Amino acid sequence: MKDDYLIISDFNEFINASRRLVFKCFGEKNIDESDLFTELNDIDQQELDANLSYDESLIIAKGILIKQKHKVSGDTRYLVTDEKYMTILEELNSRLVSNILNSLVNKGLIESAYDSDTNDFVFWVKNDSKDKQQEKPETD
Repeated sequence: MKDDYLIISDFNEFINASRRLVFKCFGEKNIDESDLFTELNDIDQQELDANLSYDESLIIAKGILIKQKHKVSGDTRYLVTDEKYMTILEELNSRLVSNILNSLVNKGLIESAYDSDTNDFVFWVKNDSKDKQQEKPETD
């Protein structure tokens, strides 16, 4: 089956709508579809901007979208397929998670280390209390 290409008519809105969609769906199990396409309140918009910037999202999307340049006018347009859009959303979600974890590490709320056996970072909640370090773990 041939991929159906869609032309992105408003590139800035495409990026912002994709960011909002990823942000609104983050951590949600049941979400009302009508909520997916509403604007964010000021607090949520600030949190989105802090954890998934427009510029990061633009770089991710441009790396996945199909770019076409008109031979005569030199105008550029971008095309997307369903599959490529899903890839963009997955990449934006991964970046959001990574940025949130990085923010928590920078605030000192969690610790992180690189595990060479799994070739990945591991995270755990920081425990400053010396009393808690001497507590025995709960067992069944």
